[in-house]
Amino acid sequence: MRSLVLILCVFVVAQAQTGRNVSIDQSVLAGTDCSDPVTTLASYYDALNSRDFRRAYRFWETPPSTYERFESGFADTDRVRVLIEPPRMEGAAGSSFAEISTIVVATTRSGNERVFAGCYTLRKSNVRDMGWRIYRADVSVVPSSARVSRMLAQGCRNSR
Repeated sequence: MRSLVLILCVFVVAQAQTGRNVSIDQSVLAGTDCSDPVTTLASYYDALNSRDFRRAYRFWETPPSTYERFESGFADTDRVRVLIEPPRMEGAAGSSFAEISTIVVATTRSGNERVFAGCYTLRKSNVRDMGWRIYRADVSVVPSSARVSRMLAQGCRNSR
């Protein structure tokens, strides 16, 4: 039986400030352990837990949006819990990839829960080693009544 890794994170998110560009310094992740994909994903949620959105944003190899939109995406979030399966690893020319089936339970400020399931893909360059970075996330809302084992089993299968 495959073991599950449970990452519990709780965070409070302040209202986003918009209207200005934010410069993200390359050294923001200095001292962060990105030596394996699970630790990197845990560090990402730790940054969110600490309300350190600049640091969380830097975990993305190519961020999915502007910093302002990224930060505002957490405006209604009070806390999250994350359940993952051990990563599936593979290599390609000059890179290593890790796919991690993930379930995220986000609790809103009003106490409602939203459940998201899918796959995080992390990448590590074997040429220019900067540790693991979030390469892609294919995570979407699912019914809270869905079976956990099914969501985890299908998480990365559905993203291919």
